Amino acid sequence: MSYRSFTAKELLTLAGRHTEVVTREVNGGILIFIQQGARLLGMYPQSEGDNTLWLNMDLETNLAQHHTLVGGNRLWIAPEKNFFYENPRDFEGYHVPAEIDPGQYTTVDVGENIIFENTFSLLEYDNNQLFDNSVERRSFASIPDPYDTQLPYIGVAIDDSIAIYDLDIKMCASSITSLYANGNGSSGTVLIPCKPESELIGYHAPIPSELSEITKGIARLKVDGEQLCKISLKPEYINFDNPCKGLYLSPTPSNPELWSCVIARSDDLPRDQESCVDKPKRNPQGPKGVILALNSDLGYNESGFIQFGEMELQFNCGTKVDNKTVSRAHHELLSYTGSKEAMLELAKIALQTDITPELY
Repeated sequence: MSYRSFTAKELLTLAGRHTEVVTREVNGGILIFIQQGARLLGMYPQSEGDNTLWLNMDLETNLAQHHTLVGGNRLWIAPEKNFFYENPRDFEGYHVPAEIDPGQYTTVDVGENIIFENTFSLLEYDNNQLFDNSVERRSFASIPDPYDTQLPYIGVAIDDSIAIYDLDIKMCASSITSLYANGNGSSGTVLIPCKPESELIGYHAPIPSELSEITKGIARLKVDGEQLCKISLKPEYINFDNPCKGLYLSPTPSNPELWSCVIARSDDLPRDQESCVDKPKRNPQGPKGVILALNSDLGYNESGFIQFGEMELQFNCGTKVDNKTVSRAHHELLSYTGSKEAMLELAKIALQTDITPELY
């Protein structure tokens, strides 16, 4: 079974039955946002082409049930250990609090910037402490191609923030982008620019050599949705002179000869271990990373074909502002389509390398 991308028209109709939908059409492409979960659901460099973000094929049911497994790009909070595990010591009892995602977002503005806001209560399981009147806010605006490629392109600047009314809590906002795996033996590749001496952290378990490695200053992860693997990169290994923090290359779902490239850019990431908050499940006392990539192993279930991957950027640790702790970040998500050769050339530019990246 292969993954099938929703057309923009299908997505607008389907999502519109369950939540408010906002669009931006730019130079032949289209961005699709929804109020539920404040998600960016669609990035179409060509409005009649494929969505370059993964969406659950059972999207209709999941939106109707306010389920978290929707796809697209979402705002998250770290550390997961404190807020998502009922037994944080042993990383047991994982669930996504509905107050956080999808939350109860309202639409603040649909002018030049599209702004959604959610007020929620947050339970920190470590200390069994409840934080009321917490606020998460997302602001989106379409942006021109920073690489001036002349390729089919759509891009968005995102300003995310999470505010918790407590001065001692240690947390950060993060952005997670869902990536499709096409099935039928096809795979995509996450590429992360890093320093030559870099080492990857296995978040759940040791990293299988057939799924991930670092070669010539580029970390890579295979995305095929067949075997769980989550990698992360310490801030000490990040090249902060390069705004690109990760990208994803894959054939498009409808045409294996046409490829897509999704690029995540930001400078608002921690610079050292003290500023990192997300402890890896495999070794909670070990080093922490802030650029993460996931290959899922969910495969097939009652929801159908849900093979996918993720890119995640964890942003600066919250700082004290008046009587609350606030984590905020500016980041960009860029999406392109073209031939495999054109996408590899774009990847070289974004990764700031003369070497053509190796793909899985």
